[in-house]
Amino acid sequence: MKTERVIWGLIFLFIGGVLLLDNFGTIDFHWGVLWRFWPLVLIILGVNMLFPSDDSNKGGMISVVITIAALVFIGVQGTKPDRDNDSGFYWDHKRSDDNDEENAEEEDAQGNTFSESISATTKYAVLNIEGGATKYELKDTTGELFVAEVKRRGTNFSLLKTSSDSTDNLSFSMSGKHKLEGRSGAGKAELKLNTKPIWDLNLEIGAGKIDFDLSPFKIKSIKLQGGAAAFDMKLGAPQQITTIDTDTGVSKLTISIPEGASCEIHSDTGLSSNEFDGFEKREDGTYVTPAYDPAKPHFVINISGGLSKARVERY
Repeated sequence: MKTERVIWGLIFLFIGGVLLLDNFGTIDFHWGVLWRFWPLVLIILGVNMLFPSDDSNKGGMISVVITIAALVFIGVQGTKPDRDNDSGFYWDHKRSDDNDEENAEEEDAQGNTFSESISATTKYAVLNIEGGATKYELKDTTGELFVAEVKRRGTNFSLLKTSSDSTDNLSFSMSGKHKLEGRSGAGKAELKLNTKPIWDLNLEIGAGKIDFDLSPFKIKSIKLQGGAAAFDMKLGAPQQITTIDTDTGVSKLTISIPEGASCEIHSDTGLSSNEFDGFEKREDGTYVTPAYDPAKPHFVINISGGLSKARVERY
């Protein structure tokens, strides 16, 4: 058996085993660790290039042993508990002296606040968020249209607003190389929205977290795109049709909707697990709430992605 096949077999066994244990609640694996320790992939590739893959020599055994060690290390790191205010997805060089550490602490203490006012004619609003390695949290309302308080070392955010008729379009994004950079203990953006307009949310998060309580707001649509990300959203009453479209890579997705709301779920995922408690599965593979009536206000949730864990729950 070729060494390459053994290594790929170990990788797939690792992914399958972690998914299985995570699904049964035995472990709580944070897939963002793959982004943090991605240089291990280079090490594994380098070892396989240095040593021949012929089974007759010791090179293949060295490659297998190093691959196992790397997978065990990732497994241990991925099961460590999350820290508060930590995005969990970062890589950064350690600082070399005490002065740099003090400067970093001073920068951490500083924050940037972004805001846009709401006009009397605003009926609809679109919020576009782009950026990774950050925890985006929305737990409160505001009299402004949008407010964001950011604490992040050396990262540039921008907020742009355009208006057309009764619609305001907001773009809140991270610029340059900082879209993928981060560090433990940094990278948190606390957001607030106005309850007056009907909102469309477009969220493109490379490696980060979304923790949104959207129950006070009128939400027409949500589009989620993410790499190694975690999404946790609580919604209030739907519009006539409120759509939620997700397209994620390695992620964990939790959507909470009101107990009495009608909902239809379409799931097209790869190596993933779905938990749709309280839903009925139809012959076409979709899931619906009991007594589902598309003529009434309802949610339509479309879930797609690769290695993901999706849960839709009712509260």
